[in-house]
Amino acid sequence: MNSRYTNRKLIPINLCFLIIVLLFGSIIVNADENITREEAVYAIEQAEQDMQIMIYENFSVVYINDTIIAANLALERADFAEILRENTTGELAEAAKKALEGLNWQGFTYDEVIEYTDGIAFRKNWAYNLSDSIRALELKILDYEQQGIDTLEAWVLLNKSATEFREERYENAENFLSEAHSNLEAKKAKITGIMIITEVGKNFLEKYWIELIIIFIIAGIAGYILWIKNKQRRTNKKIKELQIEKKVLEDLMKKAQIDRFEKGKIPESIYNIKMDKYKERLSRIEEILPVLKTNTKKKI
Repeated sequence: MNSRYTNRKLIPINLCFLIIVLLFGSIIVNADENITREEAVYAIEQAEQDMQIMIYENFSVVYINDTIIAANLALERADFAEILRENTTGELAEAAKKALEGLNWQGFTYDEVIEYTDGIAFRKNWAYNLSDSIRALELKILDYEQQGIDTLEAWVLLNKSATEFREERYENAENFLSEAHSNLEAKKAKITGIMIITEVGKNFLEKYWIELIIIFIIAGIAGYILWIKNKQRRTNKKIKELQIEKKVLEDLMKKAQIDRFEKGKIPESIYNIKMDKYKERLSRIEEILPVLKTNTKKKI
């Protein structure tokens, strides 16, 4: 009984394996087969149809047109190589030998044509995807504008992307699109952060406006007191400096008098100049000191 149960359990597994072999076996076998001329011709015709559709839809097709030309040349080389492989004679064989002279024609097959047409198909899909992406970005920018987000840089990047797209520099176009999306998201995050801070601040003010007014009043009074104290401190410092200067000037005047009248070291003209200078400065100090002293006596 166990053996019968085991056999029944193995039947679905074997059946699945058989289906996989049938489905993928043909693909594996065909992978080693060369492309026929009919397949190559059909691929070129399909590529030419795709190009005409793209022209009708105002796409630039310089790259695709050049690739189709290259595919046709590859088809021609493969045709000549087939003639040489069949060892035929006549004018066609001579033309083939002349066309492929000096070339390693043994490697020319219709597979090369498919490589070109596959590249065209890829290029076509890339173009349509990029076109859709450019339009999507334009709509996104318009939406962000309505939200009050700065979109100036994004518009510039979009225009650059569109220019690169028209000139078939698709990789550059994609890079500008990516940069524009990043720029928009950064601007959105910034304005969102500002809005959050503004909303939080608004709620805080609404909730604690009385306390904030009291704090501002206290801070204002404290600031005023500190300013007065600092002003008085600077005034006292100035008074001390002037008092010292006054004492120095009085000493200089005494020294000048001794040098002139007791020692006779300086002439009268020099003595008079010095004394006038000292007296002028002393007079100015005696004018300033009373004013400064009065200011220091003022109470807050």
